[in-house]
Amino acid sequence: MSPLGSRDRPSVRPQTPPRHLFRRPAPSRPAPLLRAAPFALFRHFPPPPFLRLFRRTPETGQPLFRRRATASKALPVYTGNTMEAILVMAQNPAAVAICHRAMTASLGPKPLVAVGQVTSTPDKEQNFNSCSALVRAAAQRGACIVFLPEGFDYIGRDSAQTLSLAESLDGELMARYCALARDCGVWLSLGGFHERRADWSSTQRIYNCHVLLDPTGRMAATYRKTHLCDVELEGRVTMKESSFTNPGTEIVPPVSTPAGMLGLSICYDLRFPEISLALRHAGAEILTYPSAFTFPTGSAHWEVLLRARAIETQCYVVAAAQTGQNHESRVSYGHTLVADPWGTVVAQCSDGPGLCYAEIDLEYLRRVRREIPVHSHRRADLYGTVGLQAALSDP
Repeated sequence: MSPLGSRDRPSVRPQTPPRHLFRRPAPSRPAPLLRAAPFALFRHFPPPPFLRLFRRTPETGQPLFRRRATASKALPVYTGNTMEAILVMAQNPAAVAICHRAMTASLGPKPLVAVGQVTSTPDKEQNFNSCSALVRAAAQRGACIVFLPEGFDYIGRDSAQTLSLAESLDGELMARYCALARDCGVWLSLGGFHERRADWSSTQRIYNCHVLLDPTGRMAATYRKTHLCDVELEGRVTMKESSFTNPGTEIVPPVSTPAGMLGLSICYDLRFPEISLALRHAGAEILTYPSAFTFPTGSAHWEVLLRARAIETQCYVVAAAQTGQNHESRVSYGHTLVADPWGTVVAQCSDGPGLCYAEIDLEYLRRVRREIPVHSHRRADLYGTVGLQAALSDP
């Protein structure tokens, strides 16, 4: 009996078809080239960015890549090629190290920033405990900078209490924040510290001071608020900051930080594009607006203003905010956020105290500035003459 399925098999093996039926057509022109030099076709492609940084062979110092003039502009020819460069690097430790540094510089993790949202009260000890908890949580998460809002130290019930609680920058409270920065190894942006200066005894007025601490606890920069908030919304909000606060007298140059060049402002400064454009002109890549917006103004203007500053300067904008019931007669708007150079909100806090996080992508920032180069299109030679011309034309 034949095995199962044997009846389906031919008893005689069919004749093998002639080989000429499977003969391939003559090879195209590149085929001999590939047989002669497997990497030769790569010579028509420029090296990738991470290889272009390694320009010469370590042993001879000869260039790896050089564009050669050819009759056809559509097909450039390089005397070296990508595969040869990779082989050179693989055989030389120094070359491998250079390649690794170049690749990790472009592909490595982007700096992470943490932006705090708090509900400050007149209780300075309670406020410090709340802020320090946020800073420690952000440091544990890997943030390089932690941003705290205006009035992080306290928010008084009235001007008398605000003045009585103020301290100097070399006082006990700021010393505790310096120690906190050292302990956590992070930069701290402390926006809106109520500062007594040397003129306190004669003026009985304070300054609204934005303090930037580095990871050693050193004060890297101090900016004193130049635009003071004097507003009166009938039946809703009345505020006259100038009644107990002196205005600052200068804009501070941007500070180099692990996240980028940081420009300092405070709250009401947000409404003045001149300061943000000045910081952008000075090299800022990140603008920070620690704030304590009230609910009526915040709900109407907060996000619109922040996104506008981001778009017009093509900077990241970081805005830490007060939120909730600070005392019996004040409620803050909150909505801490980060906007990117395109004006997109990339991080935002929900209601209540907490943190939001954002990566700062400076390569993306440079791309936005390259594609829409508004800064190079500015006509600074004209802007200052508008008011003068209007004044001369008045009867």
